[in-house]
Amino acid sequence: MLASTPTETMMKTSRRLSLLLSVAGLLVGLFLPHFSHAASVTLRPSKDNVIYGNGNANLSNGAGGFLFAGFSGDKRILRSLVAFNLNGQIPAGATVNSVTVTFTINTPLAANSNTVRLHRLLADWGEGTSVAASGGGAGATATTGDATWNARFFNTANWTTPGGDFSPTVSASDLVFGKDGTATFNAPGLVSDVQAWVNNPASNFGWIMVAQNEAGGPVRFSSREGTSAPTLLVDFTPATGGGGGGGGANVAPVFTTQPSNQTVSAGFSVTFSAAASGTPAPTFQWRKEGAAITGATGATFTLPSAAATDAGAYTVVATNTAGTVTSSTASLTVNAPTTGSAARLSNLSVRAPMAAGQTLFVGFSVSGGERSILARAVGPTLASFGLGGTMADPRLELYNGSALVAQNDDWGNAAALSTAFNSVGAFALLANSRDASLIQSVDGTRSVQVKGTGAGVVLVELYDTGTGNSPRLVNVSARNQVGTGDNILIFGFFIDGTGAKNVLIRAVGPRLGDLGVSGVLADPKLDLFRAGTTAAIASNDNWDTSLTPTFNAVGAFALTNGSKDAALVTSLTPGSYTVQVSGVGGSTGEALVEIYEVP
Repeated sequence: MLASTPTETMMKTSRRLSLLLSVAGLLVGLFLPHFSHAASVTLRPSKDNVIYGNGNANLSNGAGGFLFAGFSGDKRILRSLVAFNLNGQIPAGATVNSVTVTFTINTPLAANSNTVRLHRLLADWGEGTSVAASGGGAGATATTGDATWNARFFNTANWTTPGGDFSPTVSASDLVFGKDGTATFNAPGLVSDVQAWVNNPASNFGWIMVAQNEAGGPVRFSSREGTSAPTLLVDFTPATGGGGGGGGANVAPVFTTQPSNQTVSAGFSVTFSAAASGTPAPTFQWRKEGAAITGATGATFTLPSAAATDAGAYTVVATNTAGTVTSSTASLTVNAPTTGSAARLSNLSVRAPMAAGQTLFVGFSVSGGERSILARAVGPTLASFGLGGTMADPRLELYNGSALVAQNDDWGNAAALSTAFNSVGAFALLANSRDASLIQSVDGTRSVQVKGTGAGVVLVELYDTGTGNSPRLVNVSARNQVGTGDNILIFGFFIDGTGAKNVLIRAVGPRLGDLGVSGVLADPKLDLFRAGTTAAIASNDNWDTSLTPTFNAVGAFALTNGSKDAALVTSLTPGSYTVQVSGVGGSTGEALVEIYEVP
């Protein structure tokens, strides 16, 4: 922001005074510094890779979906490399104020934990086309250009020191545990690294992730090719006095949000989003493979029905009078219709505050034969995680229609249940706690009712304990009171396997009233989030009648035309997701959230 001159704060009283003030204002403009606004930019990696020590050193995971740090079950040391391209994103001469690097945790074994350290790399390295099979821990044979334990670029150039050439100084570290969530690194060492790269872009080789205990269990993260790519958030202040004349008033565009890679099934909509700062406010032009897309001149670009021909590389150009900048590239992958997809619903969870005497209803359907389903109602163990006001003694009841077929009050340290918890990666329950759990073979539709002896917060979970796509869960749902703030209805679910899964998601309020439920939520709104993201990836307030054929195809009950129930169809790649159901205008009431597999 420019310093104000006297001519902007005083009235002209005479030609002589006006002249004097104009000269004074000119001197202020010449000799006082211009003030610059802080800006920020969020970037995805330009490349990442995994290198594998011990045994075969010619292993890599250049195009794979995971990054690792630790010691694998194949007895290999795992380290990961990640780099972010700052060119055109942070202007020369800028001062870096803060840096945050975030990774989405995707560890199959919830018990694994390790302290992960970031070190600044001292030499360039490559990302090839290798893809490690299964969970990625065994690695894949390196392709030309891949980084490996011995090579910076496979078949071309080696590291000076096997395992990577990096600074011994730890730039940042974080204790990583659990099977999901995020690992966040923000320390002064990262600020020093990024500032050095802004000052000397040729020195930017990124960071290496090294576990503190390289004999300990590995922790796994999504890579840039995975379901939720790592991000680099840099807050900076542009150099003073720059930006295209006008006394420094104009500032060239800087992207604050880069477009993300997208995967969608043919026939479904997909949206790219970006944001950029600058003075004056920049305009946008989206491009595919470098060619301008007619009419795509907003901060978002939507393809309402993606086709195979839409697949490719997309960028957006931000322009104002001070300059032009092109975003990082975001790829669009368009999968064939998902008939026969290997992706499936594998578990759901609902955390809800319950009043004394209230019942939480959870429903699910298994198709293709019998499947062993694990159900849990957790209250006391939640308190061990620091959550207050938990339900002291939840109770589980499993129904087939109106018939009670199984129930549990206290889980009783049952060995079979402990084994099931470990097999699906569920956290352990406290010994002798009053949490409830049961495991039952199911074929068809069932419902779970959760009750308690008093009020409190309860977590209800269902897990498909099997593998493969037949039989499988095809529908999950939950019904409960929707409040405001922290008391909205939050429904988590996981897509397992490979490929994409088309799903129908509904938040039903008004239609429940027609079915005899009292006190319904008059106008529900649903928002869908991918784990590790803060912005909704899909939302709906009032449903569209074009979805009626989909309701019929999956066997969902009809919604009344013109009702304020919410529904959407989207295509999701494997990973963890959350549906949040709230009332428009802060309204409250009973609501049902449903997720259906769409053929």
